[in-house]
Amino acid sequence: MAILVQHNKLPENKSIKRKHQDPNNVNADVMMFNNKKNKKQKKNKQELLVVKAGDQHPDDVNEDRLTNLPEPIILNILSLLDNHKEVVRTSVLSKSWVSLWTWIPVLTFDSCGTKLRKFDKIVTKVLGNKSVKLNKLTFNRGGSTSAKILNTVFGYAFSNGVKEVEATINGSRNYAWPDCLHSTSSDSLTHLKLISSNKTISCEFLGQRSAGLFKNLTNLYLQNASILDPDPFSGFPALEKLTLYECWFKRTLNVRASQLSALTINDQNDCCTLDRCQLLTPKLRVFKFQSFSTIPVFVTPQALPVLDEFVFDHRGSSSSLNEKQTFHRAISIMQTFHNAKSLTISESIIELLSNFSKKMVTQCSPFWGLKFLKLDQDVFDEIPSEVIDYLLQCSVDAKVSRVKLYKGISARKCKKRCYRCYR
Repeated sequence: MAILVQHNKLPENKSIKRKHQDPNNVNADVMMFNNKKNKKQKKNKQELLVVKAGDQHPDDVNEDRLTNLPEPIILNILSLLDNHKEVVRTSVLSKSWVSLWTWIPVLTFDSCGTKLRKFDKIVTKVLGNKSVKLNKLTFNRGGSTSAKILNTVFGYAFSNGVKEVEATINGSRNYAWPDCLHSTSSDSLTHLKLISSNKTISCEFLGQRSAGLFKNLTNLYLQNASILDPDPFSGFPALEKLTLYECWFKRTLNVRASQLSALTINDQNDCCTLDRCQLLTPKLRVFKFQSFSTIPVFVTPQALPVLDEFVFDHRGSSSSLNEKQTFHRAISIMQTFHNAKSLTISESIIELLSNFSKKMVTQCSPFWGLKFLKLDQDVFDEIPSEVIDYLLQCSVDAKVSRVKLYKGISARKCKKRCYRCYR
């Protein structure tokens, strides 16, 4: 008996578990794999760049690094901001910054772009904050400034140990700096700068009225100030640097300051009545004088034994009579400062000496120890030799150089040849 066994026919390639893929599908998978790999590499590269740029882990990118700085560094950064508006606005950056601005050492109040009444209220409110502690206070205000706001500014500075005070105004309603300058003392004040950019303002606090009030004041700068006291600076025993710019004087001025080492007198007023200036300054090292009117007579009873530098410039009338008088005054002032080691003279003085060369050569040079002679090069292509020979008669080893006293424009083009063009 025959047994019929039926074998089921296996499907073709049944034993092969992995199917053959279409070549097109293989390429697509490879491309997808490469794309994923590139994206991952790009992400890793970006994270690496972040780490290198910030020198921190990518998880810490959003960390507030500014707040974590030491407080002295933060205060120093805030003090570099231009004005009070920007400083106060930093209080909204963080809870820890709400009162941080009150600890900055330097603060500038500037009325530019602000209504003057609103500006005065801001200044009063900020300075009324008892937590505000400053080393330097700058106050710039346009318009006519009232005595009330000036007393607020200076009263705060003197009673809170401010070391440096700068005030720039267009004018004062009572034509004088505030009364607190001659009624309030300050042992901390070292720098005082008072500027009236438009009108002359009286400085009634100068002279004996200020004796002992500012005993540590070392730097004083006055612009457009009316100085009526004949001995205005004797009340500042520690004064080392004094600048008088476009100030008004009486006929006689005494500069009595035993510690003074640098003095600048810039007379831009063509009707100034200063005829005589006495210097009681035994430690004076630098003296710069520029005049648009007549040259005053300088007297130095104590001499100037340590004088290093003398800068001399004059721009006066060109009439023959005045020019002759100016020449004699110029010779006189050079004789007064004869022991200077460095002499700088402007083109106008060079021209003046050249015009009177015949009279000049009959006199001995007042300078006997010059080491440096600096001549203005603004006009002359070649400095007249007779001028150089006269100045260096007794200083043959002095080094002669040409400098440019006026920046930006030629001194001849600037009729007043003012210190706005002066280096």
